[in-house]
Amino acid sequence: MSIDAFDLQKCQKVWNRLAEDPNLEENLLAVLKKLRKDHELSEASLIVAQALLHKKALRKFPPEMVSKMLFLEEALEQATAWPLAQHRAQMLNECAKEGPFLDLGCGLGSDSLALAHYREVMAYDLDKQRLNCLVFNSQALNLPVSCFNDDYLKAELPQAGAIFADPARRVKSGKRVLAAEEAIPPLSEIMKLSGRLQLPTAVKLAPSFDKSQLKLYPGASLEFVGTHKECREAVLWLNLPTPAFCQASLLQKDGTWFMERLPAQAENDQVETGPLKSDSYLYELEPVLLRAGFLKIMACKLKAHLFDPQVSWLISESFEPTPLAEAFKITEVGHFTVKKLQKRLQELEIGILEIKKRNSAVEPDILRRKLHLTEGSSKSATVFITRQMGKPTFMLAERL
Repeated sequence: MSIDAFDLQKCQKVWNRLAEDPNLEENLLAVLKKLRKDHELSEASLIVAQALLHKKALRKFPPEMVSKMLFLEEALEQATAWPLAQHRAQMLNECAKEGPFLDLGCGLGSDSLALAHYREVMAYDLDKQRLNCLVFNSQALNLPVSCFNDDYLKAELPQAGAIFADPARRVKSGKRVLAAEEAIPPLSEIMKLSGRLQLPTAVKLAPSFDKSQLKLYPGASLEFVGTHKECREAVLWLNLPTPAFCQASLLQKDGTWFMERLPAQAENDQVETGPLKSDSYLYELEPVLLRAGFLKIMACKLKAHLFDPQVSWLISESFEPTPLAEAFKITEVGHFTVKKLQKRLQELEIGILEIKKRNSAVEPDILRRKLHLTEGSSKSATVFITRQMGKPTFMLAERL
C-alpha cells in the first residue's frame, strides 16, 4: 500500500514514541496487538515499521531530524549518511553557479536535504514512493525541495547552478554493481548531460572506483570520502574551475574533516621497503588515504617504509601520533604457522586477540577457533598475518 494512503501526521506521534522503547524488537507482537485497538492492521504495521526504521536511521541522521522524518527500508540503507551529505553540499555550493541545485536520482533525498540548506533543490527520481518520502521530509524540515517523478535524461531540466547525480548501483535482482558503466544510468550518460549543461557536477560512485581510471575522464577530479576505518564513497567531480585533483576527505573521530588534494595525475612513487623487526612501529592508514593515493606522502610524514611492496602497512623506528592511522608497537616477528602462533600465544597467556591480515589467505574467524586462547586471561594482543617477500609472517603487537 502506498504511504500516501495513511494519515502520516497522526501516525508520526505514535511511531516516535515507540522508537524510544529499547525493548521494541523483543515485544513486537504485543505492541502490534495493542496498536490494533486504535488502528487498522495496515496502519498499525506502518507505525511499527517506522518505529524500527527510526532506530536504524539514528546511525545516519541526527535525532532532531529523525523524529520528523519518514523512511523506506531499502532507501534508508542506500541513503548518504548526514555528515557526508553535508560535506558534499558545502563543496558543491562553493563551486556552483547561480540557480538551484539539481539532484538527479535523489532516492530518499539525504543529499537533497543537505543541499537545500544552501539553496533550492530540484529533485528527480523514477521511484514515486521515495519521492513521496522526500516531499514529506522536506516539508517537515522546512527545506526548499521540489520533486519530479521523471527520467532526468529525457526531461527538460530547468536552469540550475550545479548538479548532484547518484546513479543506481543496485539492479532489479538486488545485486549491487560496482562498475560505473553498469550503474543506471551509466556514468557516460551523466557525463554527456553534464557536458551539455556545462554545470559543476558531483557524481557519486562506488568506493571501490579505481583511481587509475581517472585518466579516462580528462579534466575530471576524484574524491574519496570516508569515516574511521571505512572508505564510504567515491565522487567524480566534473566542470570545476580548478585544476583536476584527487582528494581524500576523512570524517575524523572528533567530528572534524581532514581534506587534502593531490594533482589528478600525480605520480604515485614507489614507497621504499625496509626491515621488519620487533620494537618498531606499525601504522595502519585510514582506507580513504590509501584509495586516494596518499601512501607515499604518509610514509614521508611518518618517516616510515614498507616491509613488502604488496602490503600497505607502514613501519617506522619512531612513533609519531597521527589521527590518520592506527599505530601499534611490534613486540615479536616470526614465521607464520598456526602451530607456532598458537604456542606463542599460550606462552604469553593471551586471552584477548585482535587479528588483522593482508596478502594472506588466512580466514580470521577460522584461525581464531584454532588458536585456543587462555581462558579467563585479560592479557590482550594484536596479531598481523601477512607475507614478507613471499614468506608467511606474523607480528605480535600492542595497540597504541
